[in-house]
Amino acid sequence: MIYELVGKFNNIDSIIFPYEILWNQYYYLNIFYAMGLLLTCIISIRSIFNYHSNKFFNFCNSRLIDTFILTILYIVFFTMFFNQSDEVFVNLEHTYNLKNFNQFSMSPFEAVDGTIEYIFYLLHYPFANSLQSLVWGNYFIALFFSLIIVYIIFYQVKNLSPLPRLLFGISLSVSAAIIAPLANGFGSSLTVMFFLLSIIAAINKSRKLTLLFIAIIPLTRPDGIIWAYISSAAWAFSEFKKLGNCKKLLGEIFVFFLIPTISLLSILVSAYVYYGHIIPNPISFKGGVLIGTIQYIWENSKIALFKIILGFNDGGLKQYLLIFSYITFLFSLLFGFKNLVDKSHRFYILSIFILCFPFVIFYFISSNVVGFSGNIDNRYIAPFICMIFLFFGFTLDAIKIESPRGLIIVPMALICFAIFGLLDRTVMLSSFPNQPGNWSNRHWAVFAGNLSQKIVEGTNLQIGTTEMNTFGFMIKDRHIIDYWGYTNPKIAKSKTCNGMRIKNNSNLFLIDKPDLFWPYWFTVFSNENNFNTVEEAFGERYHTSPSALMLGNMEDVFASYDFLILNGGDWPVAFLVRHDRTKSVLNKLKKMGYGVVGKRPYDLKRLRDSVNSVPSISYPC
Repeated sequence: MIYELVGKFNNIDSIIFPYEILWNQYYYLNIFYAMGLLLTCIISIRSIFNYHSNKFFNFCNSRLIDTFILTILYIVFFTMFFNQSDEVFVNLEHTYNLKNFNQFSMSPFEAVDGTIEYIFYLLHYPFANSLQSLVWGNYFIALFFSLIIVYIIFYQVKNLSPLPRLLFGISLSVSAAIIAPLANGFGSSLTVMFFLLSIIAAINKSRKLTLLFIAIIPLTRPDGIIWAYISSAAWAFSEFKKLGNCKKLLGEIFVFFLIPTISLLSILVSAYVYYGHIIPNPISFKGGVLIGTIQYIWENSKIALFKIILGFNDGGLKQYLLIFSYITFLFSLLFGFKNLVDKSHRFYILSIFILCFPFVIFYFISSNVVGFSGNIDNRYIAPFICMIFLFFGFTLDAIKIESPRGLIIVPMALICFAIFGLLDRTVMLSSFPNQPGNWSNRHWAVFAGNLSQKIVEGTNLQIGTTEMNTFGFMIKDRHIIDYWGYTNPKIAKSKTCNGMRIKNNSNLFLIDKPDLFWPYWFTVFSNENNFNTVEEAFGERYHTSPSALMLGNMEDVFASYDFLILNGGDWPVAFLVRHDRTKSVLNKLKKMGYGVVGKRPYDLKRLRDSVNSVPSISYPC
């Protein structure tokens, strides 16, 4: 049976997200106006008083004032881009449960792993007294480490004169290529930071420091081992002449590969001791993407490689062209002009580029595989993108500004990078801004979570969902069953994948039979998903359609569950409620002020028609 209820839920326990303190309808215009005014003032002061020895004007030309300008601009643009996705809230829930239930876990009562960035989210512990403070703590920690990355890059430029140096700092602070992968609340900034530090140590020929930073990289997240191995191999290749023969080279490679491997094993063994399995759930789950990517390349082997990499939509093409513009531009600086960079440095840079590139291409393709074509904010390639800016800084630093070549190259380079940064932002505005009502705005999930918490309060009702996990983050006293699979070992370790090329266990939902299930699409996409379209909403929506089958056969689900949709609040909220729980849930809703205004039986013919319109996709993986 399908029930429609109307009432009013007072959503007092809401979350104020960081970006909301800056939003207004003229936001972008105001930011560019303020930036232009600030730069005009600074550049005017520098130009007019360039030859004065007055202390004040020397201060205006100092690196300190450059750092201040860079910091202000970066904080503003970082905040504009900052967007905490569902997976971030999965991670934050571990910290909240550690502080309040003594479990570093998705569940407050048992060890359920849904994160691989242990160190980064343990740093959030001081902020975990409340959900609100934890959300803001995540913002400040992410901002702190991303600023350190920008400072690391900026302070490698030591020989530029004041105006080019300022422009380089600005190009760092406004470029979405750096900001977007770091302004998301994930711990990728730690991986990026130690990867860049390992590069700087290697270029400065500090073997001990290089080895130390390489050892730390896998501790930030297990897949950081890729970047650790890349840095290790580049170091060994660049030291080949110094080592003298292949035997010494192999010995150096062995040491530089052994140390990060030990770090990785220490993390995996710790996970095994705490959670009971050596491969974390998120890695097992994303193994489906790895297999799916290989299958995707094989299936599309007759298509030109660049089309596979770029994706097939116009937005994806533009965004990837911007990234490849960085790469092309860097190569023109490094290898198009002789004697700009030390020869041994050029060999190291070439080595690390060649080693990085296959993995970068793989990450590009895997984004397309799971439906995120044109994903410029891909945090998995953030080390590579930040490395480009680091090498660009090295190149600028090696150019003699006063030479005729330098007078041409430096301004052109800085202008190009500034333009690329603004183009990045223009391309991203339609898909990435934190606008009220946008998909990226998480208030709809916060509202549904708060309402669900009120419904299950004082009961032992279990809730499941395929949304991960802003919704569950708001429900503080119980574990939310994850039917997406990211934190659910029964799905993550499945040998079957669905049409989304991710792991799937289509029988699990009807085996578990949770008391309630929250279908998020009735909340965030309420125009097309409502009381009158329930059958189509479940039959065609990719989570529950035959191409994904996250809940299994929907006729069997409807046979065991009633459907309730609650209107009258900030957003509609719907639930599948197991038959034996329907009466008690309706009584609880009545006490909360909700009343039934309509009901009807399921129309199974409409459901079958909807299901038959979508191809069934399932394959071993």
